[in-house]
Amino acid sequence: MKKIFFLIFLLLLGAGGWLFFRTNFLQQGSCQISVLVDKTDSLLAPPHSQELISMLKLEIYKWQSVEARLQIITNIDYNMVYTTTLPGRHVLLFNPSTRDAEIDSFTRTLQTNIEAINHLETGRATSSIYGTVMREINRVAATGAETKVVVIYSDLQQNIPDQFSMYNEADRALLNKHPEIVQKCLEEILRPADLHGVSVYLIYKAKNDMDNKRFLSMSGLLKKMIVGAGGQVYIGANIVVEK
Repeated sequence: MKKIFFLIFLLLLGAGGWLFFRTNFLQQGSCQISVLVDKTDSLLAPPHSQELISMLKLEIYKWQSVEARLQIITNIDYNMVYTTTLPGRHVLLFNPSTRDAEIDSFTRTLQTNIEAINHLETGRATSSIYGTVMREINRVAATGAETKVVVIYSDLQQNIPDQFSMYNEADRALLNKHPEIVQKCLEEILRPADLHGVSVYLIYKAKNDMDNKRFLSMSGLLKKMIVGAGGQVYIGANIVVEK
């Protein structure tokens, strides 16, 4: 019996040792992060580079590969995309100082791209939000990344008159009374894929009470759709990163 317990102890010790070695001395997986910024109206809480960079936890997962995509939401379905990549490295095969330089270059480029998007002109007559957002969530879900994150800075006020518009009183009433009908309408535009493993952040600071109610209505429906497809959703006025 003692031998069995001793063998179990050795197996657990070996598994723990391998986990420690893999975490600290080998490449630490991959991360896919996509940030969408609504330019159809002004944002009281636009993207903040340090918040987004802190989500990557590069001080812990120094050797992971990262692809960061930034794109805008406008009145059309397909918009410009800024892509910044950080290649994955193996600590035993790569110089730590060179890696620090790579990370520094990556974060500086990411900061520059975020600032460029924040300075783009805002204001559009219509807002094609849902299709752009769900298309990108589905794309991230289909990647082979170990960590999959989508951050959306938007009031989520879909405004396509011949489909659905939050600026139409009848459409707002329909959302409040029969959200399942609006969900079906949105799914006709694009259905969520299998979203297991995807974390979605809906970030928006409301301008007033009415704006807040409209955001809560749409974010609530979108959350239901994403969670129903297996994803996780976080809603707030800013990003809170767990240490």
